[in-house]
Amino acid sequence: MTSLPIRKIGIDDRAAVTDLLVAAFDDDPWFNFVATNDAHRRQRMRRWLRRGLERKALPAGESYMTAGCEGVALWMPPGLAAGGLLDELELRMTLLRVCGLRRLRAVLAGIRVVIAAEPPAPHVELRILAVAPQSQGRGIASALVRPMLRRCDERGLGAALLCTKERNVDLYRRFGFDVVTEVHVPDGPRLWQMWRPAGA
Repeated sequence: MTSLPIRKIGIDDRAAVTDLLVAAFDDDPWFNFVATNDAHRRQRMRRWLRRGLERKALPAGESYMTAGCEGVALWMPPGLAAGGLLDELELRMTLLRVCGLRRLRAVLAGIRVVIAAEPPAPHVELRILAVAPQSQGRGIASALVRPMLRRCDERGLGAALLCTKERNVDLYRRFGFDVVTEVHVPDGPRLWQMWRPAGA
């Protein structure tokens, strides 16, 4: 396994991290469901991923990257306050640019299905794990994930994630996650809600 220095993502890392996420999720079924597949798809994906990074992950304070930005892990700790009306309006405005007016209702319905599948117990969520395609197979995912899972075990917290590619289910099982629900997005992809109990 490669030993790499891991650090928190800062404001100045936003562009590099967004570039990595766009490359890593280029063929992802969920992100391609949200972002309309047209000549501007990568720009649409960039807008959606950058929003999640800036408005959700960075304020939560648990987002990490390797020193060379070969990989990132965006975690959401328990106890975060739900967004209010302004947050909901901002989300819809962003989605209008990402999926377009014609697909907005379907995408919002898909997001509701995903939210409904989240485990109810207090937990830490691995929102995104991404490793640059050319850097995969070097232990980067493990270096990014295991420190937080150790903290979960110490605090007696479970961890959850939504797996958006079937081939990644086995990867997450190696970290102690198991599928608890198959999520079927209407007119969209099949996803896998996964859970890791504390101490797994």
